[in-house]
Amino acid sequence: MFNKRLVDFNSDEIPLVVKRTIENLKKRALQSEGLFRVPGSVTEIKELKSKYNNGEDPDLDKYDLNSVASLLKRFLRDLPEPLCTFDLYDIFLASAVINVRESRNMMLKKILGEMPLIHQNLLRELCLFLKEVASFEKQNKMGPDNLGLVFSPNLLRSEDESVSITIEDAPIAKTLMKTFITDYDDLFN
Repeated sequence: MFNKRLVDFNSDEIPLVVKRTIENLKKRALQSEGLFRVPGSVTEIKELKSKYNNGEDPDLDKYDLNSVASLLKRFLRDLPEPLCTFDLYDIFLASAVINVRESRNMMLKKILGEMPLIHQNLLRELCLFLKEVASFEKQNKMGPDNLGLVFSPNLLRSEDESVSITIEDAPIAKTLMKTFITDYDDLFN
């Protein structure tokens, strides 16, 4: 688990661990096959978490890129409240199944505006990065569909299901995450 002060962020700033992992992965991993699907070293992830928990800013170039990618997912999963907040869980899922793209995106923009500002900023930053990852799909095999599958359990969960999203909701959550990536310009600009 990450230190409480790291996951209970209240400023408008993106947490350092998120900034650094995204910067590092942009620099060295965008074309890496299976990025975010291949697990990192448990030992390296624990070491990195410990360093961030102790207020350090470790040199991520010294670590396996899959460990860095796993660290980002772990940070998001360890948040006490997911980026797509508990109180908006049902409405996010309901919006994701709207078939008309313009109507769906209009509703999603409204919901995104109801999120706490730091959640909005962090989700915007993350989705912009994931859009960039998806642009290298031919090389990394991680298009919006695969990224949606990998990231939705880290960003969206019901308060009743604190571990993850329910099995019934998983396909809808994946669609929501995919929409955040494919329709980024429409949703976040």
